[in-house]
Amino acid sequence: RILVSISSSVLLLFLSTAISAQSSDYHNYITKANDKALIYRGKIERHYPYSYKGTYFAFQEDFTPGVVFYNKKRYEDVLINLNSNRDALLVKYDDTSLPVMMDKKLVEWFVLDDRDFVNVTDGAEIGLEDGYYEVLVEGENQILKKIYKEYREDISSTGHARIEIIFDSILEYFILTPDGYLPISGKKTFVKLFNEDKKEINRVFKGATRVERQDKDVLYRKVMEVVK
Repeated sequence: RILVSISSSVLLLFLSTAISAQSSDYHNYITKANDKALIYRGKIERHYPYSYKGTYFAFQEDFTPGVVFYNKKRYEDVLINLNSNRDALLVKYDDTSLPVMMDKKLVEWFVLDDRDFVNVTDGAEIGLEDGYYEVLVEGENQILKKIYKEYREDISSTGHARIEIIFDSILEYFILTPDGYLPISGKKTFVKLFNEDKKEINRVFKGATRVERQDKDVLYRKVMEVVK
């Protein structure tokens, strides 16, 4: 009973210290942020409590300076990153700060690693799920790219059997049509939409390099350069 009592006291001390540390970190955000304080008012990002392969971020683990249009105001040189497993835009004051999840209802668009993203909030009306999409091609025939980082458990067959956590990257592309956004399933989607440019589209796909066939960002941009 004495041991239980001591352990409980230690636990309470640990919890109060952790809560105090989190409050202190949040206070530091607000104190240092000045006119940017509003964007740091969110939930602290929960760390994944296990080791894993790959990354749940859209591109890389590092937070990089970006631009965010948040609550009708533009913020520049903000350290951001996109968690594509939770579809959450994260922000940090500096490299030592804990990441905060930005309020999704207030994010309209952002620029991450020189890539433009939009927040789709009326997806059901235009053939999309709500969430963050990269704008791959601008204009009348806009192409949006959805980046998913899917959680997967894999049983390792090497040595002792153990479960490995893997984040798989899944990419989906959508093109704007008069009836909303249409999923792109390869060449046949472009031929269907731009049949008058069928010859040029076939030429792009036939002449695509191995790298271009693997990187649909490059391939689809080249296709859109030849359609009218």
